[in-house]
Amino acid sequence: MPALKNNLHEFFAQAICAGMSITDAAAEAGYKTGTAAARTTASKLHAKANIQERIRELKQAAARRAEIAGADIITELGRVGLSDIRDLFTEDGKLLPIHKLPPDIARSVASVKVTSKQQPDENGNIEVVNTVEVKLWDKNSALEKLAKYLRLYDKKDDDDPAAKLLAAIMGSARTLPVASQDQVETGAGVT
Repeated sequence: MPALKNNLHEFFAQAICAGMSITDAAAEAGYKTGTAAARTTASKLHAKANIQERIRELKQAAARRAEIAGADIITELGRVGLSDIRDLFTEDGKLLPIHKLPPDIARSVASVKVTSKQQPDENGNIEVVNTVEVKLWDKNSALEKLAKYLRLYDKKDDDDPAAKLLAAIMGSARTLPVASQDQVETGAGVT
């Protein structure tokens, strides 16, 4: 059903969907307020079949949007929580250009910082050395939020394999050292 032809009726329906009382919704829509007649008008508006149908439609649309948004959030948490830092690099260990990162990996990147420094090479010429620092979103936080959503913390059974796996993953997490672009290209300092 499209918007109601009577704009005041449409504004009333939208105000109801925004959580207002029928009297406040009528006032928001532009009807008189503060009298018994105003409350009667609000009740009559709320009882109209076309307004009831519009309110139902607006609430269903809002519920669908909320459901989609919730699913998107869970998907994003999964991307961050299950991201693999190795996907940032080529097979020979070079950092991929940002525009070539797979979409799931690009979404797990919190920031990229490039620092340029001039230094002399072995011939005394000045060269620019770039250091690229890539920071990923916090995997532990994402995994914890997913675990709460999946109610893994609610389980009382000590033999729950999912809870044990989550505890092992979160317990073994560590930060990784940052390598300069030169180190990445030459493989220096890589163990």
